Amino acid sequence: MGDLAHAVSQPVVVAPSIVVRDLTAAYGRAVALRGISFTCAPGSVTAIIGPSGCGKSTLLRCMNRLHESTAGATMDGQLHIGGEDIHDDHINPIALRRRVGMMFQRPTPFPTLSIFDNVAAGVRAAGRPSDTVQSIVERALQRAGLWAEVRDQLHGSALALSGGQQQRLCMARALAVEPSVLLLDEPTTSLDPVGTQRIEELLYELRGSMTVVLVTHNMQQAARVADSTVFLLNGALVEQAPSRLLFTTPSDPRTEAYVTGRFG
Repeated sequence: MGDLAHAVSQPVVVAPSIVVRDLTAAYGRAVALRGISFTCAPGSVTAIIGPSGCGKSTLLRCMNRLHESTAGATMDGQLHIGGEDIHDDHINPIALRRRVGMMFQRPTPFPTLSIFDNVAAGVRAAGRPSDTVQSIVERALQRAGLWAEVRDQLHGSALALSGGQQQRLCMARALAVEPSVLLLDEPTTSLDPVGTQRIEELLYELRGSMTVVLVTHNMQQAARVADSTVFLLNGALVEQAPSRLLFTTPSDPRTEAYVTGRFG
């Protein structure tokens, strides 16, 4: 089955650019993002860093239109993915989220579904041929570093897995539908060092085929895996630069203070 998994034809995915222009987002009167602008290159990994409450998670939620589902939430500005304004009236948010996958800090397996069906759910919803589902699920579990641990319990409850395994299951579920953009909100917080290493290795593998945006408090992780890093502070963008430069020779003294641990 392992060889077959790699032989299954996957959808052709073109990694898009992400362009954010003058983006402001709020929850009622509480402003979370204040006119930020930056760009993610196609097929790159971009890390978003900054202290708690600086707007990192809100930014991700704007990128797949989850922000607007919160009562009282508002957004102004432009957010283009692959040259397309994702807040244009003709864009269906549900269809958008099939292209722009998201993985949250806490694992969110579907509680009533088996391990297999958790990963297969999006594949089936996308209308992939039924005879390819098994191989697609196996490949996704392998990429997430979970296949060897669950191959003999695929039809058991996803809730029987440990927290770290559930997180990798959610990663497999996101990868199975082959999104062109993957948004990751602190994806390794609940993982042990081995699980964290596997996710970081996967980000290297995804580079080029997907555009990845990674929110992380772990600056060593950002330096290891991200092509570019964005530093947010109090809802404003302080600096974006290639990661090797931002962590060694930042251009703003606030960035230097944060990455050297003087606050945050």
